[in-house]
Parts: sequence; C-alpha cells; structure tokens
Amino acid sequence: QLAAGEMSEGRYAKAESRLEELAARDPANVTARCRLADARIAQGDYPAARQTLREALAVARGRGRAPVIWRMAGLERRSGNHDRAMAYYREYTEMTAPAGRTVEQMALTLKEAGKHGEAESLLRDWIQERPSSLIGLRSLARLLDETGRKHEADEMWSTILEIRPHDEEAATAASQR
Repeated sequence: QLAAGEMSEGRYAKAESRLEELAARDPANVTARCRLADARIAQGDYPAARQTLREALAVARGRGRAPVIWRMAGLERRSGNHDRAMAYYREYTEMTAPAGRTVEQMALTLKEAGKHGEAESLLRDWIQERPSSLIGLRSLARLLDETGRKHEADEMWSTILEIRPHDEEAATAASQR
C-alpha cells in the first residue's frame, strides 16, 4: 500500500525500490510485479518494465495473466510495436469480458499504426452490438473528426448528447461546428 501511495504522488523511484523488495521476497506475487512494471513505465524504462512483465507472465496462471497481458499490450503500444500490442489485446479479450476500454485501446493502436479503416470497423462493430456505448461512440467520433469526416462525426456527437445531454466533449465538439 505504501508503494501505491508513492505512485499516486509521483514518487516512482521510491515505489520501484519498495516493489523490487516485495517482488524479491515473493517471486510469485503477480500484482507486485505488475505495479513494479507500472513504476518503470512511468519513469520511461520500457526495457526493465518489459522484463518485469515477462517475469510476471512466467508465474501468473489462468485469468491471473489478464492484468499482465493488458500491461504488455499498453507497453508495446507505447513502444510503437503496434502488431505486438494488438496480439496482446486480442489475447486479453479472450480472457476477459468484452469492455469498451479494451476496444478503445485497440482502436487507438490501429489508428497509431495508420490502420484507420480497421479502427473504424472495430468501433462500428462494437457500437452495432452496444449502440449506447459512450466509449465506442466517442472513440468513433474522434476518429471521424481526425480523418476529416466532420458530418459523420457530428452524427456521433449528437448521439452522445442524446444519451448524455451534458457530455462536455460532445457539447464542445457540437458547438465548434
């Protein structure tokens, strides 16, 4: 818990030191290794974070692997390894219930890889199954805006405002038209 407090206060090096000790004392503690990786990512030490997550994967079992896989996906995305990130996100979706946050991160990864069409298809499929998904609608609206398809984006922003009338981002987008 001390490490969590240090992380929230931005004292990543202190948290890292504390978490290294915990991981050394309890090598099977996947949570400690995940948080250690988080501290290393926050400090920009991606190689050390990647190694820590690999160690966590070696001891994690079953669904306990999901938080490690999620972090691996995010780390690969930050590192610009979009194909590896997508592979980890897909593995993550096989272990967990469908979630808008996962679809959002997958779409961002595809977009960063220059695969706007795939990102759009992913989001549209998600929205088709969950028409009131604010995460899906917002992600699609942003993508459409960024690709110059303002009219289609406006439709998404309007739908968001129908679902959530006081949505700040949608209201701002609508007022700028």
